[in-house]
Amino acid sequence: MTLSTILNNIISPKKGIETPLNNTREKIIRLSFVLASIVCFILTIVRIFEHNGDKSMLIAVIIAFFFSIGFIVVCYRGYSQTAILIANSLYITIAFYEGIRLEMPMQTYIYFSLIPAISLFLIKSRNIRLIFLTVNIVIFICLNFFTQSDTLSNLFTYILMALICYIVLFVFVELMEKQQNELILAINAKTETLELLENKHQDLLLFNSMMNHDIKAPLRSIKGFSSLLRRTKPTEVQKEYIDFISTSTTNLEHLISDLLLYTKIDSIKFESQNTNINNIIDFVTASLKYDIEQKNVKIITKDLPQSIYANADGLRTIFQNLISNSIKYQPKEMDNHIPEVIIRYEKEEKFAVIYVEDNGIGIKEENMERLFTPFVRFHSAAQYEGTGLGLSICKKIISKHKGQMELIRKETQGTSFQLKFPKG
Repeated sequence: MTLSTILNNIISPKKGIETPLNNTREKIIRLSFVLASIVCFILTIVRIFEHNGDKSMLIAVIIAFFFSIGFIVVCYRGYSQTAILIANSLYITIAFYEGIRLEMPMQTYIYFSLIPAISLFLIKSRNIRLIFLTVNIVIFICLNFFTQSDTLSNLFTYILMALICYIVLFVFVELMEKQQNELILAINAKTETLELLENKHQDLLLFNSMMNHDIKAPLRSIKGFSSLLRRTKPTEVQKEYIDFISTSTTNLEHLISDLLLYTKIDSIKFESQNTNINNIIDFVTASLKYDIEQKNVKIITKDLPQSIYANADGLRTIFQNLISNSIKYQPKEMDNHIPEVIIRYEKEEKFAVIYVEDNGIGIKEENMERLFTPFVRFHSAAQYEGTGLGLSICKKIISKHKGQMELIRKETQGTSFQLKFPKG
């Protein structure tokens, strides 16, 4: 282990993640030595062209220049803390020597105190910073003791001022580091939370896979054997039981499918593009052709654009749910009632707005707040079958599009859903 490594470990014993404060320290240290090198180089040129210049001063400047270059190399090798420690020690030594030689400790100390003061910010170790603070004060007292060039009042005045400045800087750095540590703790806590969420997400994907295969498989078997039982000429009671089993398994299959889709939406990335909305509606109405013909439903489109900026699969799921709901939730006691589903378009500055309206049974005002809550149903399964997830799925998909979905109050019977899709 090299001397630089040992010193670096002493100065910065805790090696954690890189923080903005540590990065700032590194940049300031490197910049300081680069500027020192430039200054020394300029002074060297000036001293060379001075005819009456002091050769000892020229040599001192050249030595300082090479020291600065060496410190830059050390910094870029990853030992900035070592470089600043050695450099500050040299500055303090020079200050002590110049103060004795010139017998001007106060002025000399003022000239050279800036660099050790900066070390209170640049050095990571709190203990080393305290040592530098103490050494600066002790050196000044020693200079005055050896030279006896300042009065006692000047001595105490300067010590008091230096202490105030150092303590303010020291407290400032301590507060910065405290905030940095709190930030690190917050980042670590957030990282742990993200890891926990990721694990939960993986568990959810595993559960979805199990639901899709392991649970649906026995349901298919139950439906298959129910069909076989019908061929055995069962009694009326047995036939009623078989129909009940078949209906229940079908409803459970729909519930599992909707539940899988609802839980998968968060992990699906909906990539929007210009999508032909008319083709989407044609596809959905074709898939619902049997129900439309059975109930004599009229599907009316008004002023629809050629395309909107959205995800095709997401749009298909939304219109599948909304149109099927409009067909399903129609009054049963009105013989002459003709169900209608109207899909129309309105243009806004930032959104493409689509309305899906029907003349069905509508939604009571007291139920509007819970309309998009998963698994909430306002009618019994005997009246209207369903899983209570359709509107929740639509709401999630539109939210993934950064759009909006809400129920618009109608003066007449039925419902009107407003869908807002951001323009691409």
